[in-house]
Amino acid sequence: MGSTFPVSGDDGTDSEMAEDATSYTVALVDADAPSSENRSLAPFLHWLMTGLSPPTADEMISIASSMKDIMDPTIDPLSAASTRSAVSEYIPPNPEDGTGVHRYVFLLFQEPSTGLASSAFNEKDVGDRSDWSATEFARNHNLTLVGANFFTIRAGKERNK
Repeated sequence: MGSTFPVSGDDGTDSEMAEDATSYTVALVDADAPSSENRSLAPFLHWLMTGLSPPTADEMISIASSMKDIMDPTIDPLSAASTRSAVSEYIPPNPEDGTGVHRYVFLLFQEPSTGLASSAFNEKDVGDRSDWSATEFARNHNLTLVGANFFTIRAGKERNK
C-alpha cells in the first residue's frame, strides 16, 4: 500500500517537485454528512487552507542530516509552510452516534502559477459548509486537483464494533 514517488525524472534530471515555487490548497470534507445513510449535507467542508508550499530539497536534507533520533520529540517534523491563514476554521471530525461510518477526504489542489490574489479566498467565498462543491470551488479559482486521500471514522459508540 502507499505511493511511490520518483527521485528523478525520466531524463535523469531532478524531480520538478524539489525546488519549484508551486503553492497548494488543501480541503478536508466529510463525504457522509450527516450520516452514511443520509448524505443530504455532503460533502461538508471541515477545513480549507491555501498558499501551502512544500519544503525545498535543501530544507529536507538539512533537517534530515541534523536528526540524531527520528523519534526525538524536540525535533520539528517536516511540514508545509503557509503564506496565508486558514480560509475556514478547522472543524475536527466528530461524527454523531448512530450516523455510521464517515469518509473524510483530503483534496490537494495546485494553485495557478500566477498565484492567487490575497482576497481570492475568504470565509464568505466558502459559503455554507454543507453541500460544498470542491469541483465548483476549484473551477472558480483555477485550481487543479493533484492529490486526494481519505480515512474513515465510525461514529461515537459504534467505534468499537
